[in-house]
Amino acid sequence: MQKFEASFAPDSRTDSFPRETSKFALVGHFCVNCGAPLVVQTIEQRELEVCPNDGYVLWHDPKVAAAVVVEAEGGIVLGRRAIEPGLGLWCLPGGFVDDDEDPAAAALRECREEINARR
Repeated sequence: MQKFEASFAPDSRTDSFPRETSKFALVGHFCVNCGAPLVVQTIEQRELEVCPNDGYVLWHDPKVAAAVVVEAEGGIVLGRRAIEPGLGLWCLPGGFVDDDEDPAAAALRECREEINARR
């Protein structure tokens, strides 16, 4: 069995965590686009595996989504999608729930991110 040194300090040159010191140390994941070994980087305050060649991110989320109906001035708030699928279509504020996140917290986070809603 291979031993790994426990050090969680990021590499100051790349803000990447060496694979052998992260929670992904014993898992070998590869890019679905180019086949390169993924490296661990901090994105949105989370350790995620990323392809160093093309930027593919292996998101660890359960594919649960949250959407919110926000009432304002007798109507509801909609947004236009800025990305595919559905580029340019109207939508409710919402998005994916992170793997360690409560759905209600995700709904609040998405409202803050997408429509800058504040309490």
